[in-house]
Amino acid sequence: MNEMTKNAPFGFLLVDKEEGMTSTDVDRIAKRIFKTRRVGHLGTLDPFATGLLVLAVGEATKMLPLLDDGKKTYRATLALGKETDTLDKTGTTIRTLSVPDIDVDDIQRAFSSLAERKCQIPPSYSAKRIDGRRAYDIAREGGKIDLPPIPIAIERLELLSYDKNEQLLSFETTVSKGTYIRSLGRDIAQALGTCGHLLSLRRLAIGPLSLERAQPSSSIRTKNLLPPESILPSLKVIEVDKALSKKAGNGCPLIFPTEMSPLLLIRDEERNVAVYEKRGGKYHCRFGFAHD
Repeated sequence: MNEMTKNAPFGFLLVDKEEGMTSTDVDRIAKRIFKTRRVGHLGTLDPFATGLLVLAVGEATKMLPLLDDGKKTYRATLALGKETDTLDKTGTTIRTLSVPDIDVDDIQRAFSSLAERKCQIPPSYSAKRIDGRRAYDIAREGGKIDLPPIPIAIERLELLSYDKNEQLLSFETTVSKGTYIRSLGRDIAQALGTCGHLLSLRRLAIGPLSLERAQPSSSIRTKNLLPPESILPSLKVIEVDKALSKKAGNGCPLIFPTEMSPLLLIRDEERNVAVYEKRGGKYHCRFGFAHD
């Protein structure tokens, strides 16, 4: 079956990933339900983490970069006084420290300082590559990990609660793409004069896409597939005739009325053809979709 026909799966799923599942596990569920090998996701979540995972089905996988504006929002709980090798609850304890007698004001000062940071050292257990190998593979073998700092931006870092007896700190944060919340938890603990690891991590949003619209992976159904225009406000779908479809399929620049959206999904009566974006006075092909 041609996966670009209107009867083929083409669209997005907003999934609330469960704890213990990998992002790839969720992909496999969607592949089975939609009977396609073409499933991809935006923004991988660690197995211990939960929350929003955006899946694309069929040729819509090509549209994933259009959804990622770089901002992600998380809620996390940090356990102070014990650090693990993975910086989360799944790891092995590598260090314990006493926790100073801190209060909310101390935490707010630490948050203000951290929000100004422009770089971060990734966790040893991460997908970063060192001489062609994943850092987590080297770490599992007991090898030395020396990752350089990476540029990040912390847009918002808000304290939700602090339980002094349990030494648990909960916070929400909005960060740039590539920011590791496990590393942020480590840095918060260090700024408070101790060490720590994440007990929980939940992704609440990716750009404008909110967890409120997501459904659990057990509820993935073909009827839940969302058309691209429903989650991309800047995208307008237009249906064209065969002549214009052929031009779009060949990637030719197109002219449409000036009031049109800056991003267009071109369709004809049979299939999705291409995504075009406005540059100057014309629309230019961003990418086309495969077809027989």
